[in-house]
Amino acid sequence: MSDFGTKALNANFQSWKQERMSQEEDSTAFELYAIGTILKDQDLSDDDIDFGHIGGADDGGVDGIYLFVDGTLVRDDDHHLPRKTQVIDLVLVQVKRSGGFSENVVDQIGSFIRDVLEWDVPVDNLLHLNTQARESIALFRTIYDKIIGHVPSLQISLYYITGSECRTNPKVTVKVDGIQRYLASKISHANLVPEFWDCTRLLEAVRTPPKQNFRVPTVKMFATDDEAAAVCLVRVTDMAEFLGDGTGGQRKTLLESNIRAYQGNVQVNKDIRKTLRSGTQASEFWWFNNGVTVLADSCHISGRNLVMERPQIVNGLQTCHEMFEYVTSVQPSDDQRSVLLRAIVPPDPATRNSIIKATNFQTSITPVSLKAMDTLHFNIEDRLRLYDLYYERRKGEYRVKRKPRASIVSIHDVGKAVIAIVLQRPDTARARPGTLLNSADRYEDVFPDGSDTETYATCTRIDRRIHTYLLRESQLNRNVRADVRYYVCLLASCVLAKAAEPTREEIGLLGQRIATGLSNDVIAECVKDVVMLYDDLGGTDKVAKGPDLLREVKTVIRRKYGSS
Repeated sequence: MSDFGTKALNANFQSWKQERMSQEEDSTAFELYAIGTILKDQDLSDDDIDFGHIGGADDGGVDGIYLFVDGTLVRDDDHHLPRKTQVIDLVLVQVKRSGGFSENVVDQIGSFIRDVLEWDVPVDNLLHLNTQARESIALFRTIYDKIIGHVPSLQISLYYITGSECRTNPKVTVKVDGIQRYLASKISHANLVPEFWDCTRLLEAVRTPPKQNFRVPTVKMFATDDEAAAVCLVRVTDMAEFLGDGTGGQRKTLLESNIRAYQGNVQVNKDIRKTLRSGTQASEFWWFNNGVTVLADSCHISGRNLVMERPQIVNGLQTCHEMFEYVTSVQPSDDQRSVLLRAIVPPDPATRNSIIKATNFQTSITPVSLKAMDTLHFNIEDRLRLYDLYYERRKGEYRVKRKPRASIVSIHDVGKAVIAIVLQRPDTARARPGTLLNSADRYEDVFPDGSDTETYATCTRIDRRIHTYLLRESQLNRNVRADVRYYVCLLASCVLAKAAEPTREEIGLLGQRIATGLSNDVIAECVKDVVMLYDDLGGTDKVAKGPDLLREVKTVIRRKYGSS
């Protein structure tokens, strides 16, 4: 068999690695390269991909695990769930750089699926799996328990990837059939979707760009001469087709910038539903509805079609949902009614954010929903660029531009660093940062208005310095690195400040000392102190998420610097 496909894939991978992960081991980089390719139509950020990447020691034969509810990635058990869930998709990925499709690998994946679905075995007892795998399983079980009463369908999408040119063999197929039978015995409405990708299929997917240009037929249209905006009437049926993902569901990537989730059976949605199902053609739908606002990177007229690049629906989510449900369930063949569609190409990010806020002022919105659009985050982005860091307020923006992964910082990254260093809650940063970042009452604790952006830059830089040291210099395994990271950040920041409880302003000033004050020797001493306390308390993820380790670390800090 020719190895041309293998060589072509390797050349593409090496080019990607040089641009995005030049310092990483080939094995890890290839896993993330493959996972990002498989899930690229889900428009995930690097942070999202890292969140589900569990590959390494004790991964149970699975390199990636991602939970999607109605097409949206779930990262926290506080995730806002739709009132009527349609599909849960648990994506499992195993990546091999070489070799054929192995029966042993499929057996390992089957055992992992059993670990996921055997509710009688507590997650804490799955000690043969690493911390990241156990946390992912716990998240799945928690979310599934919350919505099991809705009788959603469960799909397990199994991707087995190899960088070689090969085909599946009958013995592997038999193993997969065994997993399917087990799945059916556990959950009647579950389905296994196996995907076997060799180098040819992976390379084809790599070279196929995610769909970014969308064409919508219009009834009437007005467009500005500079193609910066268009106002259109679009058939309700054509709008539903635009919203669809081709598999019967809605295209979630169109809704990433919408700051509100679908609100369910509230009065406004009942009214929209009633209007759509009235069955009359005498009255236009757009007479009774404010319509839909879309922001795009570009828009232009082609015949009677509006063509938009990377469109994002920022207002009209409730209308879109009701139109899609109406068309897919009723399937009207003669409905000529239209909806008003506004397409805008913002000249700059600040204007884009202002439009999103202005078009969503009618409903009460939590601060966390608006965080990416706040001026503060725009200023943090500018500040971090001074340190060659890219603050990804708009998910996937810098990934698309192929900036190095190590230089991309998510809002969650910054938030967890601030929680650990400024709020001195590394236990929360490790266990449940969402309790602060996703809470309207607590969000201001992390991102108060008017705060100095240099504080965020300093916290982020300290965290990156610690993370890099743990990854490159320490001999700790992945589980321990994850458990102690934010405690080391706290201790190191106090060492830099020479204070037990430095203020936000004092932390902001520490940026000047990072280069000289956080040497490998200083960090090594901080790591040694934290790991010793961590081990003395039992050395588990429960220790990192509980109150005892924080108490002991603060005791060490006070012993060195006293209390403020």
